[in-house]
Amino acid sequence: MLLPAAALPSVMFGTKTHSPSRISSRFGYVVSLLLIFSAPSFSQIAQISKNDTKRTRLGVTGLYGSNISSTNIQEFSGQEFCGTFEQGAAPGLSLGVFGEIPIAASSFSFIPSVAYHNLSSSFTTNPFNLEHAFDIGAGDTVRIDRERVYQTNVSTIAFGASAGWRPIDRLRFDAGLSFGLFTSHSYTKTEHLLTPDAVYTSNNLSTQELESGEMAVNSFLLTLETGIGYDFPLSDKVTFSPRINASIPLTSISETGGSSYKTWTIAGGAQLSVALDKAEELYIPPIPPELPTAAPVVIPVPVREPDKSVLRVNVRAVGITSSGEEVPEPIVSIQNVRVTDLAPTLNYVFFDDGKEEIPSRYQKISSSGTRGFDYSMFNTENALEIHYSLLNIIGKRLQSEPQAKITLTGTKSLHSDGDSLSEENLAMRRAENVA
Repeated sequence: MLLPAAALPSVMFGTKTHSPSRISSRFGYVVSLLLIFSAPSFSQIAQISKNDTKRTRLGVTGLYGSNISSTNIQEFSGQEFCGTFEQGAAPGLSLGVFGEIPIAASSFSFIPSVAYHNLSSSFTTNPFNLEHAFDIGAGDTVRIDRERVYQTNVSTIAFGASAGWRPIDRLRFDAGLSFGLFTSHSYTKTEHLLTPDAVYTSNNLSTQELESGEMAVNSFLLTLETGIGYDFPLSDKVTFSPRINASIPLTSISETGGSSYKTWTIAGGAQLSVALDKAEELYIPPIPPELPTAAPVVIPVPVREPDKSVLRVNVRAVGITSSGEEVPEPIVSIQNVRVTDLAPTLNYVFFDDGKEEIPSRYQKISSSGTRGFDYSMFNTENALEIHYSLLNIIGKRLQSEPQAKITLTGTKSLHSDGDSLSEENLAMRRAENVA
């Protein structure tokens, strides 16, 4: 039941989710405050031995940041669908104690810890409206815009074990696992009227609690913890370390309604630690007292003029055998060797497909030009060029041996497109053209 604005004043209540821009700005404030508070210790860095980072330490941690949660819970009002709780966010606080135990003389360390983590979150559906809301003043049903908010109150006590690494003396990266046990796990579900001047008749407010209770959570929560921090020594034993942490869930908080509910956390804060052992002091040997020195004694040394050098050259000629042996009197023999290069030719003239004319690539000289034809002209040509002079070579040999006889055989292909479609006497015409 709803009342109009004239009946009762409008009172707006509600919990808003934090947008990513608000989360990032809040996290930026945390980092800025850490840098301001750590500024006074800059001047003390040079006054303390660098070896203090290799010491066993015990300290406390405080972090403040944002919890970013995800789930998939559908909301209904009777049979009416009201939206889905999917993405939620809320500020989170973590407090804990830790130890840092260096591993031998390396840049690594073992970091056990116990911490309290607030993993609460707030989810909001998209605005929706239901038509069965009743306006007392108008005496009729009206459409009222509304939204639902799902707030969780979740916290754990976590036991962690991490490995730390210092690439430089005061900068530390660490990563490890955290095993958390739930200390609280409740929820509250409310509905907010978004239509101006609309209130519930049950409480005369624009906000109404729908239900609340304990969440059904898993037995434990396993997370991956990572962080980076930088040490600023405040004294020989006390160190202040601003840092940034991120928590990645490996298991879910709850499986309510068949949906996995997980929370990621990014936070900024600081650690304050105390060294349990003394820093290694660097030994600087004392400077020995200055001893009196005698006046230098100058002893004259006669200057000797350098000897004039004479260039002497000795040349010896020897021969080398195939086995590498030196011969005192080598004999050089000069020989003339005649080399004959033979190139076989194919006794074929390759016609173009379906053609009877001798291709132009085959060189042909006149009968009068055969007198100047010489085989030595092919000494520098390749085998293909020699083949294209096949007709000239055969003509030269027939001219030099008139009694010789040759047989010309014309052929055609039955598998090529041009030859197979040509006339039957194509082979004879090819032989006649060669003759």
